[in-house]
Amino acid sequence: MAAKKKKRADGERPSVKSSVGQEIDRAARPIFLGALPRAWIPHDLGGPDDYGIDYEVEIFESFMPVGIKVAIQLKGIESPTFVDNCISFSFPTKNLGTYVDKEDLAVFLVVTDVGAKRSYFVCLQEYALDVLRDEQWIAQESITIHVPLANAVEDTKAFRQAAGLARQRVLAERAAPAAALRARAARYERLDPRFKIIATATAQSELYELQPIVEVQFGVRLSGVDAARVRLLRRGYAVKFAPGEVAFTGMPILADATTRETLLKMSAESTTTMDVSFRRRRSTARLERVPATVTVGLDAMRIEAAYPEVPLDISIEIEPVGGEGSRNAQVRVRTIFGLARWTDQAIDSLPLFDTIDRCARLCAREYELSFVLHGAHGQALPFPWGPIIPASDFGDYVEILDGLLLAREIARLKGVRPKLPATFGFRDVDDLRVLHAIVTKGEYRGSGEAAVFSATTRWSKRLQANESNEPGSFSAQFGGVPQPHALLDQELQVPLERITLTRATVRVERQDGGTALVTATGAKGCRFEVVGSSSGRSSPAATEPLMSLPSPRRRPSA
Repeated sequence: MAAKKKKRADGERPSVKSSVGQEIDRAARPIFLGALPRAWIPHDLGGPDDYGIDYEVEIFESFMPVGIKVAIQLKGIESPTFVDNCISFSFPTKNLGTYVDKEDLAVFLVVTDVGAKRSYFVCLQEYALDVLRDEQWIAQESITIHVPLANAVEDTKAFRQAAGLARQRVLAERAAPAAALRARAARYERLDPRFKIIATATAQSELYELQPIVEVQFGVRLSGVDAARVRLLRRGYAVKFAPGEVAFTGMPILADATTRETLLKMSAESTTTMDVSFRRRRSTARLERVPATVTVGLDAMRIEAAYPEVPLDISIEIEPVGGEGSRNAQVRVRTIFGLARWTDQAIDSLPLFDTIDRCARLCAREYELSFVLHGAHGQALPFPWGPIIPASDFGDYVEILDGLLLAREIARLKGVRPKLPATFGFRDVDDLRVLHAIVTKGEYRGSGEAAVFSATTRWSKRLQANESNEPGSFSAQFGGVPQPHALLDQELQVPLERITLTRATVRVERQDGGTALVTATGAKGCRFEVVGSSSGRSSPAATEPLMSLPSPRRRPSA
């Protein structure tokens, strides 16, 4: 093992550590060893007073060896520097270069925070080959390595998986080093001078990218392939073929492809922008300069368009029919609305909210869609077949947008700027309708199956009450005390005076301190009323009990 400590030449020895550093490294040893599973066997290679690799660790599962051994260079640290959920650590490039070029084992840098008694790992060879790939670090004395806090040594499953992948990566680099890859690429170029070959290696395979330097014509012969896969291939999709199903003619470089599993895609791709118009009767919504990818196959063209910060994706597939020169085409349109790209942004400044709201409302019913692509030089390339009439199925999304409109208005009135959570959904819309009415009118009245209190709503409060689970009516007197409502993760103080429900199923859960958590779900045909104070003035405190519930033995009062 090239980087072991016991017999290291003086020329390879890094600079001597201070006695303080040695003491910190000694303190790190029991913390690191204590984080390893008991079944794993660490072999000490010289202790903290030496240099380079400190341990070789053999990995066991169910007390049986799995054939994986990794090397550990252990570093202790008292006051770590944190950058983007990582510990920033300065590491000598001489050691790193030795590990990358000569070490047969995967070498893990383990940084131990001796104050927090936690150890974190990163594979040095993988870090050099991936993260430092474009940096000229060899000429430097040291390099800063960022060790992720997510890579905790005590997370045995993650450490075991990282060790296995790192071992495969190191073996692949040893089996196919850069010089060997370049030699194989040059051999392929001599076999077919029409191509420039770009070769790269991963832990699992070698990849060779063929870049034509002249126009190349070749043939593809398929054997025993079903019609469905042939149609997908001709439409520009990537299709997987088993050995013997595909062969190439006029391509010496791919002569042996017939003996391997092959992923084949016959298409040309380009990136551009497009303008999209949604139209229903006299109403129109327009999106301009939407980033788009155009894929052109033998029989079809696909356009995938989306703004990176807006929750709207448009997919259009155009398949001409009727032969060459025909103006007929089969067009498939898929328009996807969502909220993911708006998550964690202030609800009063969501990108293109008004435009997306208008588009969704037009798409809720039958509408027309037309688009214009922009060419390489900015020229407009209109769709030659005219407007498209896709299916409409966005009613649910419109309801979510209605809730967001209410949330924006409530936030404006309350002077807050909450952010949109990832969990926002239909239950929030029900809550917002009630809250908006209270904030703007001072009361809310409704009927039906909706609930003021429910298992998931944020209206459930701790109230003094008797224990009961019987259907019936109840009335809660809040006495003007402001009740917090977690609108979009923002606590809003809403003064409520009274809540009344009829024909509701009530559930009371005992809490500490003699209080209860009361939830009530409206049955079909139930009625409920919420009276609050939009002005924020509180009413005199109620002298009667905060809540009255019907006894199971008597009929509830009206």
